[in-house]
Amino acid sequence: MQWRIDWSWILLAATSTFCAPFAVTAQQQPTATRSAEASDQSAASADEAKRPQRAVRNDCPTLEELGYRRKPLVDISLDIRLKSEARPADCSQDLFVTDAPAGSQVMDRGDLVFYWAANELSYRPLYFEDPLLERYGQVDLGKLQPAVSGVRFLGSIAMLPYKMTLDPPFSRVYPLGHYRPGSAVPELRYRLPWEWDAALVEVGTWAGLMLLLP
Repeated sequence: MQWRIDWSWILLAATSTFCAPFAVTAQQQPTATRSAEASDQSAASADEAKRPQRAVRNDCPTLEELGYRRKPLVDISLDIRLKSEARPADCSQDLFVTDAPAGSQVMDRGDLVFYWAANELSYRPLYFEDPLLERYGQVDLGKLQPAVSGVRFLGSIAMLPYKMTLDPPFSRVYPLGHYRPGSAVPELRYRLPWEWDAALVEVGTWAGLMLLLP
């Protein structure tokens, strides 16, 4: 009688013998992880319960009590001054419940450096300008100022050829060289610069006008 050896059953038995411990270990590992997480959560809940809780204020009005979106416009006052009997309750402590970090925090920030840059504003020559009065306000004669300004205007007409030679009518003039608004200005004295060609044009213009007049 011949016995036949079935190798498939032998391989199945050997596989079950060697793989059974690994399967048990794999089943036990998630259980241990879940138990550790549960213990951590319970410890955190216990620490949270031990912390002192802040009392919640109940005297803060609600939006309905304040008339939010239901208050007529006639009841809104433009007087924003605080009155002792109309001061609202301080509800900021209930809004900011988180504790501020202890100590001071230093933030590393670079220095902000700003350099003044001249603008590109330009205009035509101002032949009738009074810089001491109009720019700096240093000359103020009160009630006599209109009369003095009128005399200065007539004098500017007489000196117009001289000024037009210094600054041609279509040239560009920039405000550079004047004191900036708001800066301390010392006492100034204003006079026209001396130029020979401008003086010759001034004399020649008025001499020609006098010869042309009958």
